[in-house]
Amino acid sequence: ALWRTAVRLDWPALCIPEADGGVGLGMVELAVMAEEVGMVIAPGALSASLVGFLAAVRAAGLGAAMSACAAGRSGAVALAGQGGAFDASTVPATATGTAAGDGAELRIDGECHHVVGAGEVDDLAVALRMPDGTLGLAVIPIDAAGVHLTPVRSIDFTRAVGHVRLDGVVVAAGAVAACGEGALRAAAEEIAIATALELVGTCQTIFDTTVAYAKERVQFGVPIGSFQAVKHKIANMYVALERARAVALFAAATVEEDDDRRAVSAAMAKAAAGECQRLVAADGIQLLGGIGYTWEHDQHMWVKRAHAAAQFHGAAREHRAKVAQLLGL
Repeated sequence: ALWRTAVRLDWPALCIPEADGGVGLGMVELAVMAEEVGMVIAPGALSASLVGFLAAVRAAGLGAAMSACAAGRSGAVALAGQGGAFDASTVPATATGTAAGDGAELRIDGECHHVVGAGEVDDLAVALRMPDGTLGLAVIPIDAAGVHLTPVRSIDFTRAVGHVRLDGVVVAAGAVAACGEGALRAAAEEIAIATALELVGTCQTIFDTTVAYAKERVQFGVPIGSFQAVKHKIANMYVALERARAVALFAAATVEEDDDRRAVSAAMAKAAAGECQRLVAADGIQLLGGIGYTWEHDQHMWVKRAHAAAQFHGAAREHRAKVAQLLGL
């Protein structure tokens, strides 16, 4: 029902070109939507489609997949081996056969680990090594013959994660784009930024819940928010949150303007968001005195979502290493 509502409101079509049935907006508008999705920890296919799938098929130029998503098909993305940050040497699948001529088909084999949204979506966009050695992207129906899905039990039960094994999946050559490493890298940067902003949104709700509790919870006759030690923790949470948001919004602007700093900014955004969640999630539990990790309080759901999201599409340590590499350190 949530996905149908999102489609009716054109949310998945937000950044799809108008020629492909979309609204035609850009990365800055996606940044706003991604943060809102994180604030409410939206379940289902919305996050996987909006934050991951569409960035990949748009970068690869797969117009049919974009049009289908705008019309109501959902998707997930698998760009990297073992669920980490994108690396051209560890794409999760390979294609064999021929991509030339009418009726041409390709056979795809591979292992896609920790796919966000697997089991909740219609299609999977998977990065692969083409028969000629170049990189490409294929869109595969999740219920196609040869697609084997294994659900992964995650601490975050608000969305599905799974391993997907591709065992001789046959697809039409038209569903595969030989887009090259540059397009996949650009998609990975957009996904990292959108994931960072979604994570910022989740941390914002943790922060707001914590501040509200500190104003209401009374100990020794006064609200606990009046204690200096509590004020210091809340101030540190606020600084980390604002830093992560500012870095991620700057990264979104570099994509919008096709700025040369987009690669460094994308890595910095995901690293800052990961560091933010580590602080905000921990203090968001501690300042609630333990009740935040009980079923009687909702705080634990946002904390679990934040912990899980921090690992998707490259953890903070991977993106810090990428920043160092890009800066030549």
